[in-house]
Order: sequence, then structure tokens, then C-alpha cells
Amino acid sequence: MNRILQDQTFEMKNVLSYRAKMTQNQFLESMNNISLFMKENSVKKNGYIVTSTFSIENTNNQQIMDIEILIPIDKEIVSVNEYKFKKIFKLTNAVKIRHDGKSNLITQSGELLMKYISDNGLTPITTGYNVTIKEPISAIDDIVVDIYIGITENIL
Repeated sequence: MNRILQDQTFEMKNVLSYRAKMTQNQFLESMNNISLFMKENSVKKNGYIVTSTFSIENTNNQQIMDIEILIPIDKEIVSVNEYKFKKIFKLTNAVKIRHDGKSNLITQSGELLMKYISDNGLTPITTGYNVTIKEPISAIDDIVVDIYIGITENIL
């Protein structure tokens, strides 16, 4: 059973950020490009990869995602072109659910979290931030992803 927690905080320091509109294939290509960029700049990953999808649109029978990829790194760098550096990323007053299972079922965990928000009269103020705790080794392996959504503290 998925347990939902309230009043959660998620924080990262020295974060490499890349945001663009892309297909699933372009996402994989972008991840490879980010790895190359990090290698060229002698930067190492220092924590979990985080993604947030701001919107999805269908264009020419393809899903185009407006997605941000956030990667904590081991040192400060200068923002270069599409790669932005954020000294700190902090999400407070969030609700969180952990998805531990097949990657194709992660949408169900997100839907459970949204239902919880709705059932409890909470007001989301951020998109979902997916923190990949355990990557699958192959397509059939389970993944572990924490999904955070920031909630307003205002009572309306």
C-alpha cells in the first residue's frame, strides 16, 4: 500500500537544471547530452535525478513534454546556454508518495496522490517532482520514485 505523507521538504544544493519541450526519445538523448556536459566540465552527480513535467501536448501524433531535469552536482558551475545552475532547490510543505514497483504503473501513484490532495481539500501549487531513488536496470525491473507536490499553506 502506498503511504502518503504531508508536510514534507525536499532540498538539493548545487543543482544543474535543464528545461525543454521534448519527446520521450529526445528526453533520453537529453540525458546523454547532460552526461556529456557534466563530463566535459568535470562535474559529478551528487544525489538523485529529479524530473518535473509542466505540460504534455500532442503534436503530429507525438507527445511533447515540457519537462525540467534537475541533477544535484558536486560543485558550483556557471550557467551555460540551456544548462542553468541553481545554488539551491527547495520544495517545502509538500505531500509525498513513494512508488515502488513497475515503471509503467507510476501514473497510478501520481493519481493516488492527486486524489489524496483533492479528498483532503488541499491546493497544489507546484507540478509533481519525481525523485528517482532507484533506477531500473532493465525494462522489467522495479523502480523507486518519490513524487512530491507542493501545497499552499493558505486556507481558502
